Amino acid sequence: MNVGGTVYHDANASRRGVVSHSASADLQWSPPRKGSIRILTYNILFGRRWSESLAVIRDADADVICLQELVPEGSSYEPAVPLDQIADDIGMPHDFAFLWGKNKKRIANMTLARDGVSDRRLLRAWPTPAYGLVNRVQVSDVQFTMANVHLSPMLGPPLLMFLPSEGLRLNEVGHLSRWASTCLGPVVAAGDFNTFSVAPAFRRMKRDWQNARDVAKSKIRPTRPTYGIPFVIDHVFVRGDAVLCDYDVMPGGGSDHKAVLATIKLPAKCAFASAQSPV
Repeated sequence: MNVGGTVYHDANASRRGVVSHSASADLQWSPPRKGSIRILTYNILFGRRWSESLAVIRDADADVICLQELVPEGSSYEPAVPLDQIADDIGMPHDFAFLWGKNKKRIANMTLARDGVSDRRLLRAWPTPAYGLVNRVQVSDVQFTMANVHLSPMLGPPLLMFLPSEGLRLNEVGHLSRWASTCLGPVVAAGDFNTFSVAPAFRRMKRDWQNARDVAKSKIRPTRPTYGIPFVIDHVFVRGDAVLCDYDVMPGGGSDHKAVLATIKLPAKCAFASAQSPV
């Protein structure tokens, strides 16, 4: 189904006979792990080295995948892998939407889930473009609300643009928290937040959400060297009745970002209740 210029696959597509991923995909995903859900977020840098990025995604064996920085064919951000190829190579039901830019400078997020992706909402905090794609995702018999986020970048001279652009991100995370407070059941927000542990936007998220990396026992590895500094700017947050169990930064890949993998548990009653909440 085509919605607003994007390819859209809902959670019931397979039941209606709609093909929601490539029939030729050779990837065999492991069965869902009872009681736990693995969530991967990954900024793939326009898919410039897609085969390397895909290897990381397959190694993660996640149930829900949030990708950022996808671009259409012919984009000014060439070289890029076609969006359909990304979805086919992963082989999961998916949805995607363009959040930033115009014409040949568009950047998209894509959300994929093992057993279905349904509904859609774009999150936007004026005056910036949309910063997030929201869907209801399904893993086995569990559904919950997933926000795939890519906050405003630091545009302009290095370092000098951090403070004014951080104001935009602070506004966006405030909007994200207010929206999430209206949702029934657990909400997961994952993506490229372009902010780090001591910055105002991150501190606002920590105030309102649980941060997945807090459960890590080992040393935190950077997700993107920014201006030569090893920042952690890719995050997974949860709120509501979701329990964080594990966190890891995946090695390797074909992007300037590292993929982040988090494991959560959702109480069945909360997961089912969230299915009744509009996104």
